[in-house]
Amino acid sequence: MQDYIQGIEERFSKTFFNPKTKTFLNMDKKIQKKFKELLKRIPKDFREDIEKAFEYSSDFHKEDRRFGGELVLEHLLNIALLTTEVGLDTNSAITSLLHETPETEDNLKKVE
Repeated sequence: MQDYIQGIEERFSKTFFNPKTKTFLNMDKKIQKKFKELLKRIPKDFREDIEKAFEYSSDFHKEDRRFGGELVLEHLLNIALLTTEVGLDTNSAITSLLHETPETEDNLKKVE
């Protein structure tokens, strides 16, 4: 698993991942932990899809918070983790990560 996490360094280097320290930048520790847990629960063949959805959501929402103060990213990850707990497929987890993204034409093109 550690090799896999290291393998995504390049993808997240511009937004969150610091390859020198092997840590995420400017990201809440709970978010990091939940993302890593989600990756463990996803079949290897579909992890890249989860990464893309997370990257898009994290870039879009950054430090956005919900009305109760919870980070939007934490909410999205909680829902994605829940989908894996109840045995839904990877597409459900991806949808969970994207469900707070506004449905504009530009956004839909980026998600495709």
